Amino acid sequence: GDADTTIFSEAIKLAFPKKETPVMVVADDTDIAIMLLYHWRGEMSDIIFYSRKSQKAWSIETGCIDLENKEHLLFVHAWSGCDTVSATYGKGKVSLLKLLNQSHELQEHSTAYSDVWADKDVIGQLSADVFRIVYSGRKHDTLTDHR
Repeated sequence: GDADTTIFSEAIKLAFPKKETPVMVVADDTDIAIMLLYHWRGEMSDIIFYSRKSQKAWSIETGCIDLENKEHLLFVHAWSGCDTVSATYGKGKVSLLKLLNQSHELQEHSTAYSDVWADKDVIGQLSADVFRIVYSGRKHDTLTDHR
């Protein structure tokens, strides 16, 4: 199985329903932090994410309050690279999140990516469009133009 999913799932189970004490997750994997941010809800206890590598702890609840466009977080994470997907050159999570906050078109593409019934051909065209947006291409540029 996938250890990230197991760690994340157990933390979510422990945090719901809301209790007086927070849940502590000790991990150095960004994938876990992203999944916790995306799935955390107000009816849960706070989850404290502690990184051994940086020796810093931060609140998932506070992170969610400060996070714009939370519904697009998994799209940003997957597009900018994670355990199962390679990153796009020079486009990290922070720069992609900033771009998403400014681009209504990119937000629409992210929403379409989340549609479980989306056709693979539609996702293919959306992917080409996302590359165009991310690399500041013109409206009718193709992937070949970007290469």
